[in-house]
Amino acid sequence: MDLPAHRSSRKSSFQLLVPPMFKLLRRFLRDESGPTAVEYAVMLALIVGACITSVNVLAHATGDSFNTSAGQLTGVLGP
Repeated sequence: MDLPAHRSSRKSSFQLLVPPMFKLLRRFLRDESGPTAVEYAVMLALIVGACITSVNVLAHATGDSFNTSAGQLTGVLGP
């Protein structure tokens, strides 16, 4: 059974979709803005982690300072 001439020249949906997908994949692999965004995200995560750690350390130091001051005032002024 031979296919009509107009059908044999038509491409299947697979043939129509695969080349654009490969083109998109190739462009994605060549694009360097993705790794740059990942690098910025890692830097931001490190900076946020350092800020949280610093605030935590300062909070404990401030609390200890207030507790020391309160203890000394209680000793001087009485209960």
